[in-house]
Order: sequence, then structure tokens, then C-alpha cells
Amino acid sequence: MPIPYPTQAFGRYRLGLALTHKLVHDRFGFDLGQQYHCDLDYRVCTTMEIDRAVFDAYGRIGLGFAQPFPRASIEPFGHRFLPAMYGCETGYAPDAEVWGKPRPLDADAIAALGAWTVQRFERSEPVRAVLGQIDQLKRRYERYRVPDAEFNPHYRAMSSLQNLGSVVNTAFSLQGQQLFLDYATEPDAVRRLYANIADLMLLCLDYFPNVDGWPLTDIFIGNCTVAMISPAQYATFNLPEDRRLMEYARSVGAWFMMHQDSAANPHLAQYAKLG
Repeated sequence: MPIPYPTQAFGRYRLGLALTHKLVHDRFGFDLGQQYHCDLDYRVCTTMEIDRAVFDAYGRIGLGFAQPFPRASIEPFGHRFLPAMYGCETGYAPDAEVWGKPRPLDADAIAALGAWTVQRFERSEPVRAVLGQIDQLKRRYERYRVPDAEFNPHYRAMSSLQNLGSVVNTAFSLQGQQLFLDYATEPDAVRRLYANIADLMLLCLDYFPNVDGWPLTDIFIGNCTVAMISPAQYATFNLPEDRRLMEYARSVGAWFMMHQDSAANPHLAQYAKLG
């Protein structure tokens, strides 16, 4: 995720600002590649250096910290934890967000996807990597935890909860453009894949807050790729799974929030059904 800074009040609104990996790399020369994501100590130290450099450049508008402190995030896979759970290779670059390399599944492979149990979940390599960083964080950085309300809700600072994206974003990372062909040619496979991804998301939302002892106050999903489908397709395929996530948020007393990067207007009527 972009590197976030505390929200600021502007009248009745609050604005959360974050700097992209490309800006941090190009403007300040920091390498935000694989070591930054996979080595927690390196990430903490590098982020402190970034926070000071950002303050020197942009402190007048409230960014950065004059006295940087350790602030960690448990995201060894960046924005692509769920694709990694489906076997996508994780890609890193010094000046870009982490990405997942697609490994499209055909209808038979989707039908063969197993149910997500806690035992299967805990045995998976991505979860073991996350739990390892959680343990390290608790031993070395727990006292620096800062309230997540001070940061962009799309980024859970000092927490084990990964940035989960959404059902459609995960499916697109896994399937690539084949996903949108499957809406027309393999609709049952899309439904099965979406249900499996939603099951995994719900398991994450239940599991990780219990590990770090930090109850959820919001559930924030990114439906960026919804712009690539029609409102009718959203209603048929996506809305039921987004509703499951919304109902879970309500069941634990959390806000349910959603973002979409572009062309949201055609989908507002469908989104309104989520309340």
C-alpha cells in the first residue's frame, strides 16, 4: 500500500494522504522492493528514514514526522496477500506496488478448489510468513502501536490484518482478463471462484484480529475492477459476495466501506442495495 500519514480535518471533512511507492522512490531514492516488504526490521527502519525525508519536504502540509518512530505494517505481500494464497507468484519492484502474477484456473480447477478451513489456512506459506512478522512485531514493536483511526482505513497500521482487496480484485489478480471472458462463457465457474474467495476473506477477517487482539472497527474493500463489468453483471455475480462481507461487518459492529478507482457512477444503484 502507499505510505500513509495521519488524517487531517478540513471543516466537516477529514482527508487522509498517502505517498505512492513511485513518488517515494523517484523523489527520495528509497528502494521499496522485496526486502522492504519481507524484512520487517528493514521496513521499520526504512520507513522512519522516509518519514523524516517526507517531513523535510512536505512537513508544512502535515506530512512526515519531525521525530520519526517505528511504525510497521504486516504486509509481506503488499496488496496481494489473497492472490498469494491462491498460488500467484508475488512480484516486487523498487518503485512500484507489489503485484501478483496471474495463474488462470480453468473451470475444472475452480471446481476442485478446496474449502478454507483454519487448518488449511494456517499451513499455507503466505499465512506462515504473516504470522512470523506478527510474532516479530509483538516482540519488538508492540509498544509503538498507533490507533488505526489516525490512518487511512485501507491500511491497518501495526496490525496483522492484510489489505484484502475484494472478491473481484482477487479474482482479476488470479485470472487476468480471462475472468471477464468467463462472465459470459463460464458463469458457474465465476460464481464458484467468487464464493471461495469470499470464504477466504471472511476467514481472514475472523482470524487475524484474534491473533493481534485488535477488534475490527471497519471493513474496507477495494472494488477497483468493477468498472470493467456492467451493473447487471455486478448484480448477478458480485453483489451477493459483497453482501456477505457487508453482513459480516454489521455482525461485528464494524463500518463497511468500499472504494472503486473509476467509473463508479453506473454502479451506485447496486452499491446502494448494500446500505
